[in-house]
Amino acid sequence: MSKVAVYKRVSTDKQDLSMQNHAVDVWLKEKGLGPVIEFSDEGISGKTTNRPGLQAMLAAVESGEIGTVVVYRLDRLTRNAVIAMQMILDWMQRGLDFFAVDQPALNATKDDPFRLTKYAMFSELAQIEREVTVSRVKAGLAAAKARGQRLGAAPKLTIKHIEIARSRIAAGRTYRDVAMELGVAPSTIYRAVRGA
Repeated sequence: MSKVAVYKRVSTDKQDLSMQNHAVDVWLKEKGLGPVIEFSDEGISGKTTNRPGLQAMLAAVESGEIGTVVVYRLDRLTRNAVIAMQMILDWMQRGLDFFAVDQPALNATKDDPFRLTKYAMFSELAQIEREVTVSRVKAGLAAAKARGQRLGAAPKLTIKHIEIARSRIAAGRTYRDVAMELGVAPSTIYRAVRGA
């Protein structure tokens, strides 16, 4: 008996994880599908397919162990339209069923005559959504930079701390000792003292 692969790509947001798990669990119970093998990746972007959970699921599909793939939404699988189409076309050729719990319009079984049209449309929409998100983030970063905001992580040492570090090093203390005193890594002290 072939198994049902449930793939979850989740953020570190516990509410997102709980909602997604609940929706998928309820859907599986209603459909009576099983046995189920879960694959998941947490905190890894959907723009890459180099995710351990996804790769494990693809290997299980390749081995013939899987007969059905279930995801919460298509963008949990991938946000790249070309990759989504390649995966789904491969699964169709293998005779797999595919279900997106939160996007029932995407649900397609082997006998659905419109499955290719639906997959092409929705995978393209997922990619467009990703591109819009990326452009908004870039625009926000450019606007912040234009306002003179410093981007990136806050400095680990204040100017006062750098002065203290320089005086301690000049007095013969080691970088490691000064780092422990200021609560940072020795490499941070080294860069601060040598960088100016």
